[in-house]
Amino acid sequence: MGARQPQDIYDKHAVKLMEMGYHPVPVAPLGYADKRPMRYDPHTGQFFGFTGWTTSPPVIDPQPGANIGALMGKSIVGLDYDHDDAALIICEVFPPAPVCKVGERGWTAFYRIDFDVPSEDFYNSDGELVLQILSGGKQTVIPPSIHPKTLQPYRWTNGHSLYDTPVEELPLLPRDYRERVLKLGFNTTRLGREHTKHDKRVNSVRGEPDGPFAELNQMAIRDLAKWVPQLNIYKLRRRVGRFANYEGVAQWRESTTGKTLEERELNLKISGRGIKDFGDGRGYSAIDLVVAARGTGEWEAYWWLDEHMRPKSSISDADIDKLVETANAPPIAPEVDTNKEAKKTESLVGDFWYPTDPAPSRPEMLVDRLVPDVRRYGILRGQMGAMKTFILNNLAVAIASGTPFGGLPVARRGLVLQGEFDGSYSEVRLWAAMDAAGVDRNQPVVLFKKVPPTVLASKRVNPVWRKWRAEFCDRVRAAEDKYGLPLTFLTMDPVNRFGGFDDENSSAEGNAFGKEMDALCEELGCTALISDHLGKDPEKGTRGTTAKEQNAFYVLDAGETAKAIDETRILKIVRIKEDASGVGLNFHMESVPVTYPFIKSDGSLGQDDRTTLIPRWDDGGLKSVSDLVSPGARRDDLTENEKLALNKLIGLINKKGEELPTSCGMPPGSRGVALEDWFLWLSRSKQIDASRGQARAVFGRMCTRLQNRRAIAVMDGWVWIPLPTTEE
Repeated sequence: MGARQPQDIYDKHAVKLMEMGYHPVPVAPLGYADKRPMRYDPHTGQFFGFTGWTTSPPVIDPQPGANIGALMGKSIVGLDYDHDDAALIICEVFPPAPVCKVGERGWTAFYRIDFDVPSEDFYNSDGELVLQILSGGKQTVIPPSIHPKTLQPYRWTNGHSLYDTPVEELPLLPRDYRERVLKLGFNTTRLGREHTKHDKRVNSVRGEPDGPFAELNQMAIRDLAKWVPQLNIYKLRRRVGRFANYEGVAQWRESTTGKTLEERELNLKISGRGIKDFGDGRGYSAIDLVVAARGTGEWEAYWWLDEHMRPKSSISDADIDKLVETANAPPIAPEVDTNKEAKKTESLVGDFWYPTDPAPSRPEMLVDRLVPDVRRYGILRGQMGAMKTFILNNLAVAIASGTPFGGLPVARRGLVLQGEFDGSYSEVRLWAAMDAAGVDRNQPVVLFKKVPPTVLASKRVNPVWRKWRAEFCDRVRAAEDKYGLPLTFLTMDPVNRFGGFDDENSSAEGNAFGKEMDALCEELGCTALISDHLGKDPEKGTRGTTAKEQNAFYVLDAGETAKAIDETRILKIVRIKEDASGVGLNFHMESVPVTYPFIKSDGSLGQDDRTTLIPRWDDGGLKSVSDLVSPGARRDDLTENEKLALNKLIGLINKKGEELPTSCGMPPGSRGVALEDWFLWLSRSKQIDASRGQARAVFGRMCTRLQNRRAIAVMDGWVWIPLPTTEE
């Protein structure tokens, strides 16, 4: 069974790498297109392509879920052996390498360099890639990252690693390394016939001949003109020839030679023989190319390509219904039973209510006056950084343990499932919530993190979603049997990861999404609370169509982005059908330490400590929003160490500050300093109170707290004092 993506690979190992003299690079986690450098954006909760990774300082802010790579070219190179037979021949002409890592095949050996070494590929006489020199403009993924194809961790092979071997202890690469390889008969140009039927550098299963995408891939390769021009590939142009074939620039990756996008050659070749990027040697299936060019998941790419390739039927759903009705009709119409017909009409219309009848019963509540016990979905809305995930964790523990939530009683204890798709370390957050509630850690809360297929695809319900729904319900029954409890509550966070909206403002898509979520609740027999982001105007509700909220049975609001971790906030009930609205709870976040077990990279069990947040609810229970404490009230000031560090930063900016680059989004003339300079100054002046090897981790936590309190701003390796807002 494949490994699950750990959430702390980069955060735990980047510091170790820097201590040995290397430059860490955050790399795409599982679920993204390839092994390229990507950076986590805390404002959207997603990873984006990391431009400038070859020149930026090491990333020290949290990268939850990221794999880790090492930058090549300054004082270190990697010899990446891609061909097993050739590797055994070539490695004999180089000094033994104590540090080697293995991924899917072959291995990578690391050497120190004291001269300029270009990145270069070597081939055998059949044109097969046998060796890559990874130097300037390259990075290589290192253990304990998870390989995207094998789903297993990379591993070190010779008893040493880059985490315990300083760069100066690596063996020196011989200056005649190139001549040694060429003397063995290998070449730097591909001499043999191009192997397009099976390219070993395709790092996904989307191009396999017997895979689930095989039919559509083959159809797309045979008719490139239908879809390739719609991908907006940079500098795409059709080449001369009887059949459609194209060339362009793969704008989704960095140049291997350091060129700007405008300067790059048309190395991406697309023809009926196959698709290949000769800049980095990677091959693509048709769906691979759509994933890379459009930056989507594989199923979104599948539906996009399917829509361009397959002719659409002119028969509507209504036509099909009529055909089915006609096919099922009896050959001779039966006699009409008027009483039966009247009953049928009445059931279609529904029951009438008259003034002499009693009022219908109100819905039962799972959490008193907050969460209804209905088989319908609700929405927890809020801006990024509004603490929605922490609230969901706290609510899950309360329902699973039967303990009050914010002073509100829980009607019945039951199994809780939490879908968390944003890379948060929810395992630790759940343990912290259990500790805070005073219950043991064996509560019936089950976490799942693999992002489901999107509910919608190409503006219609995705059939793969429905297949997932059926499998999911089966897995839930097994969890119910394990705990001997029925499923009571489901959370899914956030909707933008699994909704699949083609047009966020489409009410038709919003209605289709709502029906599918209610169908899931009905099948599971519980209520579901879905996390969604507020739009640009928080007063207008969630982003996109209002149909999502209109179809939801209840809507809760966590508010706008927190300006400080410890400020007073409001969880507001916007609407519960047939119940209260316009009331809420005051809370603030509190930092707590958590000790927890984890699986080490070698498979053994270890123990670690981490600081996380939990919501603390004010006494008094639900109140009218007008009676609650206004959001933004502060709890305390900076610590003395933080004040000293901030004063030193101000001094550094005044003394040696530089104008911030435009990428920082500040007005012209704004000044700041390199984040690394601030860290080094604090470290050398003993301003960071930390044990050996922990200084960067302590510094990172301090930066996070200061950013949360808007005392500093950090971006692209720069730090500065932000301008005051109008509210301040």
